Amino acid sequence: MINPGKAPLRLQRIVGPAQVLRPVNLIITAAGVWLGATLSGSQGSDWMGLWAMVAAVALTAAGNAHNDWSDLDKDAVNRPDRPLPAGRISPTGLLVVSGGAFVAGLLALMPLSRVHAALFGMNAGILLLYNRWGSRRLLAGNVMVAALVGSTLFFGALASGITDRVVVAAAFAAAATLAREMIKDVQDLEGDRLAGARTLAVVAGPDVSSRLVNLVLFLLVSATPLPFLFLDFGGTYLLGMAITSVLLLRATLRGAPARSSLLLKWAMVTGTLALLFADIPVT
Repeated sequence: MINPGKAPLRLQRIVGPAQVLRPVNLIITAAGVWLGATLSGSQGSDWMGLWAMVAAVALTAAGNAHNDWSDLDKDAVNRPDRPLPAGRISPTGLLVVSGGAFVAGLLALMPLSRVHAALFGMNAGILLLYNRWGSRRLLAGNVMVAALVGSTLFFGALASGITDRVVVAAAFAAAATLAREMIKDVQDLEGDRLAGARTLAVVAGPDVSSRLVNLVLFLLVSATPLPFLFLDFGGTYLLGMAITSVLLLRATLRGAPARSSLLLKWAMVTGTLALLFADIPVT
């Protein structure tokens, strides 16, 4: 793997903008839109689904780049290898990348509905508010990111209609993201404190943050059987969510936050699979 900091200058100019877009996050956004469309039973609207995916990914890219610009003081401590503190891209270049991605998102909106445009505009406002204010405030930023992740499924489902499965999937994704964002605050405690941020981990300490993360995860596990009991989800859903619940419980903060964050990622994968095949009974 190429170390961006030691790569030739010409390659660094390519790697820097690519890094600020956070390709893994873009893949997750695309998957969320696809999942929402799939769970809604989307048929005959493949082009709309594709444009929705492009618009959502472009908006996420714009928000990611703008976040790097907003968080320079924190990243200088927590993530000094990020492109901006490492000098692989300039602040102006970062804003150009963000603005270009946002324009691409607006262009992708043109074939879509007014409801798509309204949700896109609302999410753009939340992203801006998060980057400039929410990421440094007690729980506000965590809730904003959770809402944004959940909304990607609604964005994908708008063409065909939002179903029970879409609502359940969006709620699951939002709750898991909320826990993961609070874990990240524990990981970023030092840089956030030096930057004057007022996250829960800074204000109340990592122990209180850990207890709240555990509460969210316990509530999420407790809620996983409800769609099987009340919404006619199949036995495959229950089996998949049983595996997911084990991962969620193991992700409770009793050790290294990085381990908990990784387990949450896997729980989101198994939970997604459980929702995709929720109609299949176990015989």
